[in-house]
Amino acid sequence: MKTRILVIALPIASFIVSAIVAGIQVKRTFVAEGDRARLRASVEKLRIQVEPKDAPDEVLQVPTVAASESEQAAFLDELRSAAATAGIQLVKWNFVVKRGAKKGDGVTLEGSTPIECTLDVAGTYPSLRAFLYDLSKAERFYAIGNVSWKRDRDRYPNTTLSFTLTRFVNETANTTVASTRSGDTPGATG
Repeated sequence: MKTRILVIALPIASFIVSAIVAGIQVKRTFVAEGDRARLRASVEKLRIQVEPKDAPDEVLQVPTVAASESEQAAFLDELRSAAATAGIQLVKWNFVVKRGAKKGDGVTLEGSTPIECTLDVAGTYPSLRAFLYDLSKAERFYAIGNVSWKRDRDRYPNTTLSFTLTRFVNETANTTVASTRSGDTPGATG
């Protein structure tokens, strides 16, 4: 009689134990699938936040502004603001209008007059880098050249940066917006 009960009870007990184990595994699978779906959604959300909406390195800049009496004052205000933000000192500046610039004379924009500004600025290396970065991200297009960076031996950690900053003015009142890729020079010839 005992063996008959074991013959009947053992398969039933085995079935119950295997059903419990299978149920636990199915539940773990559903939980893992839910975790995987949440993780995929989170990764996709982060990917959308990291990727820019437009082209990755597209910059909108105004290559020229209309020539006016207030243009130079506005330019100096922009320089002073960028210098104050970066924590540097504008030591010296000098303006040279290059009328009738020819191809090969440096950066030119068709139909515009380049105005070169020779600048000497002083500050710490990170501050000067921040200043140049602000100029490169400005709404207006500037060309930078003749860069000379020197350590100030008397006032460490200050450095002095001398460079030529070229801006462009247009005799006509309308200004155009250039869409450029980083590394390209909008409308530059020569």
